[in-house]
Amino acid sequence: GAVVGDALYVYGGNYGSAHDYSMEDQSGDLWKLDLKNPAKWEQLPGSAKLQGLAMVEYKGHLYRVGGFTAMNKVGDPQDLRSQTDFARFNIQTQAWEALPSLPEGRSSHDAAIVGDTLFVVGGWNLQGKGRESQWHESALALNLAAETPEWKTITTPPFKRRALALAELHGKLCCVGGMQEQGGTTTAVAIYDPSKNAWSEGPALIGGGMDGFGASAFACQGALYV
Repeated sequence: GAVVGDALYVYGGNYGSAHDYSMEDQSGDLWKLDLKNPAKWEQLPGSAKLQGLAMVEYKGHLYRVGGFTAMNKVGDPQDLRSQTDFARFNIQTQAWEALPSLPEGRSSHDAAIVGDTLFVVGGWNLQGKGRESQWHESALALNLAAETPEWKTITTPPFKRRALALAELHGKLCCVGGMQEQGGTTTAVAIYDPSKNAWSEGPALIGGGMDGFGASAFACQGALYV
């Protein structure tokens, strides 16, 4: 989900039970809720069926990044594949516009914007039935203000995590919690400074490992909320 102006937008997800995925139960729907008058949800034009994606707002539009799609039918062995999909929903025209694809399929990641740059960190590449999932080492950046936007890698993060949360705070990128490729869930926080293209360690979250798993993070009035 992401907020644009006075409205909340929610995309995709799973209508089935936990960890039970199929093409019939996945959603490609886009829903809008007026936050000034939150009486009912309005359905808008959807697109690809996805979950485990990231969505952010930039200059009045929605940007949707990656996610995975279930290729199997209900009852069949799960065939899950991370996508390279990157698209913008134009609030004025109410239409989706394709943008440069991710270099590789990516899901269970998160995204956040610092200035005009969209950052994507974490996640893995689900490659389908019978194929091993690859945890991503790389983190990506794309200048949304560029005439010809293209994905670039930043300094490699000192971790491999998925189901983490990203947020911008004071011009830096905070990467919060998640599931590690080795070692289970974590409350660790890493901070990326775009001006230095460098990572540092931030203060860990309070609580146990699960307090950092599948969290959501946003900056508000100079503070970070998780």
